[in-house]
Amino acid sequence: MLLRKRLAHLPTALAASGIMLVLAGIVGAIAAGMTGALGAAFGVVLTTATYVASSFIIAWVDDRRRDLLLVAGLTTYVLKLIVLVAILITFAGWSGIVPMALGIVAEVFAWTCSQAWWTWHAKILYVDDPVDGPPVGGRPSS
Repeated sequence: MLLRKRLAHLPTALAASGIMLVLAGIVGAIAAGMTGALGAAFGVVLTTATYVASSFIIAWVDDRRRDLLLVAGLTTYVLKLIVLVAILITFAGWSGIVPMALGIVAEVFAWTCSQAWWTWHAKILYVDDPVDGPPVGGRPSS
C-alpha cells in the first residue's frame, strides 16, 4: 500500500510517455523514414523504462531505509545515465541514432513536465509533527 502512494505519479507519467511515443514515432518517420521512427520510439521506450525502474527503486528504499534515500536516488541517476550513454555508444553507427537521441531528450521533457503537472495537482497533505512543537516563530494551533 505504501509503495502505491509513493508511485502515484506513474499513471500520469506513463500516459505522457505513451503520447510522446506516438509523437516521436510520427516525427521520426517524417524526418528519417522507418529508421527514424524506430530510433525515436526506441529512445522514448528506453528512457521510460529507466524512469520507471528508478521510481520503483527509490520508492522501495524510501519505504525500507529512508536514511539511504539520497544515496539510492543519486545511484539510480548515475546508473541511468551510464545505461543511456552506453546504448548510444553501442548504436553509434546506426542511421537511427540521431532520432533515438532526440527521442530520449523528448521523453525526458515529457516525463519531467508530467511529474510537475501531477505534483502541482496532487492533494498532498502536510501536517506539523506535534512532537517537534510549533514552527519557529509560529504559534501553536488551537
